[in-house]
Amino acid sequence: MMKSAATATIAALLFDVAVTSAECSVDLDWPNLSCMSMSFEKSMWYDTYHGMLSAVGFTELSTTPFNNTSLGKDISADDWYVLEPHEDAEMKVDKYSAGDKEHVKYIAFGENVTVSMAAPKSDIVLTGNETFDELMDYLNDGGSGLLLLLKNKSTLTVRAKNDSSISYTAGPDPGTRWIAVGFRTAINVTLSNPQSNGIAIENVWDGEYGGPDWLGNFYYPRNALPVVAYAGEKYATAGRTCSNPFGVYQAAVSTRTGDTPETCIGYKFKGTVAEELMTKQPTLSPTPSPTSEATRGQWGTLSLLLATTAAFFLF
Repeated sequence: MMKSAATATIAALLFDVAVTSAECSVDLDWPNLSCMSMSFEKSMWYDTYHGMLSAVGFTELSTTPFNNTSLGKDISADDWYVLEPHEDAEMKVDKYSAGDKEHVKYIAFGENVTVSMAAPKSDIVLTGNETFDELMDYLNDGGSGLLLLLKNKSTLTVRAKNDSSISYTAGPDPGTRWIAVGFRTAINVTLSNPQSNGIAIENVWDGEYGGPDWLGNFYYPRNALPVVAYAGEKYATAGRTCSNPFGVYQAAVSTRTGDTPETCIGYKFKGTVAEELMTKQPTLSPTPSPTSEATRGQWGTLSLLLATTAAFFLF
């Protein structure tokens, strides 16, 4: 079935207003109101009347074998139980390095692994907007990057406060997610899975760092940014990006691969220029001070376009 114009608009890549250089010195949060901004604890709920238990995007919707009626409680009673979230995941990491494929390892929830990849040999030029299948074509054609299998193992338990025998646990949903990551250059990255529905990629750039590009000498190089795609149709994406003239670039991108909340997945990237390459500090240009909400929105959009967002599209 064809998407409506409204759905096509939703599917467009949306970004928050630009983040200032000062804010870029700390880790970016997920975009406001995006599906990734909902933590496990914020997503979990229990309906005591119907006995429905869920943490959307983390655990399956389940019906418990007990509820207020079966326990002889008032139909509106909501103070007799506790919720016990357990967020967990593991990630399989396979790397593609200039045509060579290698299984790296499985990493547990919160762990990390460093992966080194050679310069790609593929004739395919990445634009930054590739689908999962297109990224896999690139990797199988001699490209460099990663194929990740993120397995959600989270559970949510509801338990009566005064009777541990009254307990039920909901299992993970969704179970597995495939993620493809492509790079345009030889690179070393550190991967982790800090959330059961999200990954983190970090790089300290110590490679070629020649004369000024359009962003200037002291910005993280555009050719080292990752291209990330997920198996399934991209339904809606929201992101935040920032860069500063001290060698830092960050992105936090939240994506839904369907029209339901449990399809939410995201990645964060943080790239920094190695300290030895920062031989001198640049001179900062003055920043206009917005005087109204309209002006602030216009300046944020312009700053994002010129200082960060273009990095996603102009390769």
